[in-house]
Amino acid sequence: MKKMIVAALGLLVSVAATAAPFKWPGGAQAAVSLGYD
Repeated sequence: MKKMIVAALGLLVSVAATAAPFKWPGGAQAAVSLGYD
């Protein structure tokens, strides 16, 4: 169950980072690190 949540979070982060990487360059990295921690 937790893996599915992490995978969904990762996908959401990738999409958001692809859509607006210039808005928050470090945001995606932080979110991914937090999700996989």
